[in-house]
Amino acid sequence: MDEIELLSGVLTKTTTVVAGVSEDQWRLPTPCDELSVHELMNHMVG
Repeated sequence: MDEIELLSGVLTKTTTVVAGVSEDQWRLPTPCDELSVHELMNHMVG
């Protein structure tokens, strides 16, 4: 598997996970004490 295929798979799976987050889940905490789900997603994308 080349790097492009690997990245494509990661992005596809990430898109699926993000699309599955419901409106009421965005403010929930994560294992990173200082980050909510929304803040963690912004960190990952940014």
